[in-house]
Amino acid sequence: MDFTFGQAASLYSGLWSTEKPPLFRLSEKTSSIVREAFESKGWREWEEGDEEPQLNWRGGRFTLSEYAAAHPNSLVNHFPRTMGITRKDNLVRNMRRMAHIHGSAYNFTPQTFLIPTEYARFVEVSRARPNACWICKPSDASQGQGIFIIRKAEEISAMYYLHENGLPKLGGGSKDDDSDSDDETTTTTLSISPAGAAATGRRAINDDVSIQYTLKALRARLNKTTAPCVAFNRLHIVQQYLDRPALIDGRKFDLRLYVLVTSFFPLRVYLFRDAIVRLATARYDMGDVQNIYSHLTNSSINKARDASGCKRALSQLGSEGKGAELLRRPDLRERLAHLINLTILSIAANVPDNGGTFELLGFDVLIDGSGAPWLIEVNTSPALSVDGPADVTVKAKLLAEMLDVLVATKFKFAPQKSSPLSTRGHRPPSALTARGATRMCPGFSERRTSVGVERWASVGEVGARATAGGMRRARP
Repeated sequence: MDFTFGQAASLYSGLWSTEKPPLFRLSEKTSSIVREAFESKGWREWEEGDEEPQLNWRGGRFTLSEYAAAHPNSLVNHFPRTMGITRKDNLVRNMRRMAHIHGSAYNFTPQTFLIPTEYARFVEVSRARPNACWICKPSDASQGQGIFIIRKAEEISAMYYLHENGLPKLGGGSKDDDSDSDDETTTTTLSISPAGAAATGRRAINDDVSIQYTLKALRARLNKTTAPCVAFNRLHIVQQYLDRPALIDGRKFDLRLYVLVTSFFPLRVYLFRDAIVRLATARYDMGDVQNIYSHLTNSSINKARDASGCKRALSQLGSEGKGAELLRRPDLRERLAHLINLTILSIAANVPDNGGTFELLGFDVLIDGSGAPWLIEVNTSPALSVDGPADVTVKAKLLAEMLDVLVATKFKFAPQKSSPLSTRGHRPPSALTARGATRMCPGFSERRTSVGVERWASVGEVGARATAGGMRRARP
């Protein structure tokens, strides 16, 4: 596939020579576009026997010792402790904490409950809102795995679906993890067969429903207390479903935004100007919440139905109705910058930074019918695979300009000696106070919480200037 990465910049103002170019090392499962982008800018892939590479890239996390060994002349592409926003349940906790401190500044996430720990509260709220829909997701899953939509709390239960669909299947020989007994006796369980799982739309949180646990739950309800009627074996989040999204061609969509963090101390954040518009492949229909192709925008799901129609580049989006018009509103980028800055500020005090780390994050944002952005989740290793023209348009420029930004902000001023990485974290001055947040994020206040587009400056040293797909600094 033909990629266009822009002008090669192998010399980078004399930092390296063509005879001795900078080196990069990739993990085995890294997409080929990453290698091609780096090589197009004059870099060479590390080989056995070479000296230490200037950049180490992998999809997974690094070890503490690898983080400690990183320095401004040998970068790694992840910060430690960013799971505070990249894991769904941690993101919920941090957004709540910041909302408690800063109030309505953090009103860009839907109401969310942690299941099973907040099941009782969720039951109360869902009964008070009988017309509301809720979307349930495993807290540690990705690519749309295990997601389903419900209209009432009871639908979380596997037993509810077994009863509604007449799919009971008796099984035995499994130990009841919720039993008060210490002996090794076995209890009978109700299990969902593969056919049953398909018929229920993969909605059960737990495949094995303990009869003994269910009796406990029934006794709790008789005693006028609330308890879940399924033994949860995995932490989930249940989030209010935004049922009035903006539409493109009658289909639901969201934005995959690419955010580059080059430093947490001081905080420096860059937002890539282009983005991936991820589309559902069936027309939006609230009358059929079980249709995943109508309600989920994950490309990994929708490409099975229409690989060419599930993604578009934001820069090449036409005039497909009100949704496209909302994406062209001049205040949207300002509001997206506000959302990104405040999200990252929620973990800024706890992420150690010795100058040898950076991270490319993927922010998934839904735009509702009024044009307001809602944060759905943050991805620590956004997919860089190429499945179609939209990926070629966005990701080739993204990777090339990311390298330009790293050279301009990290290598050009890198000291020759590394500084130790503190595993205890640090606290940027006043990062978690309203006054400090105002200084760190211009425009942050109860009345005006946006970062003005006019404050976004391009990095002077990068080769690409103000283009449709350029990196723009969001912080500071």
